[in-house]
This record gives sequence, C-alpha cells and structure tokens, in this order.
Amino acid sequence: MGCPFIDYIIADPVVIPPEAETDYSEAVVRLPDSYQANDRARAIDAGTPTRQTAGLPDDGFVFCCFNSNYKITPSRFASHPPAIQENSSARLAAGQC
Repeated sequence: MGCPFIDYIIADPVVIPPEAETDYSEAVVRLPDSYQANDRARAIDAGTPTRQTAGLPDDGFVFCCFNSNYKITPSRFASHPPAIQENSSARLAAGQC
C-alpha cells in the first residue's frame, strides 16, 4: 500500500509470495489458508444463467467487474473501452452488489 499510516497487510502465499515481502513497507501478516473471507452460510444460487439469459452474446470475451459500484470511478471506467474496442465481440458486464 505504501502508506506510512498502514502498519500491516493481510495476505497469503498467492497474493504476496514470500520473496515479494521486501516490496512492501507494511509487515505482511499471513493467514493459514487464504486471505479471502467467505461466508459459507450464504446460499448459492441453484441455477447458472446462460449467456443468453444474461443478455450476452454466444461468443466473444466478457470483461466482468463484480466490485461494489462505488469502486468504479469515472477514470477507472474510462480505462475499459480501449480493451473492449480492440475486440468487436467483447462485452463489459458490471453488476450491482
């Protein structure tokens, strides 16, 4: 993060390999399995939508963003169109969390 007011960063060996710790000013705190917290009590949808039901083309690459909407700033959003324009069948899918 590089901020003087942040003392620690939570990671796992995938997010920050041990040999990359020297790239961080924060002390790396490692969780035993994964840094990502998951809610196992949350129900998983019984069905998987098809491309058609999601309003997407049958072929082509789909760029997805499932961050909370407040994280998608105008400048961040503006960085996506060039990548999409390079491939006429590509789409950008963003949902509301």
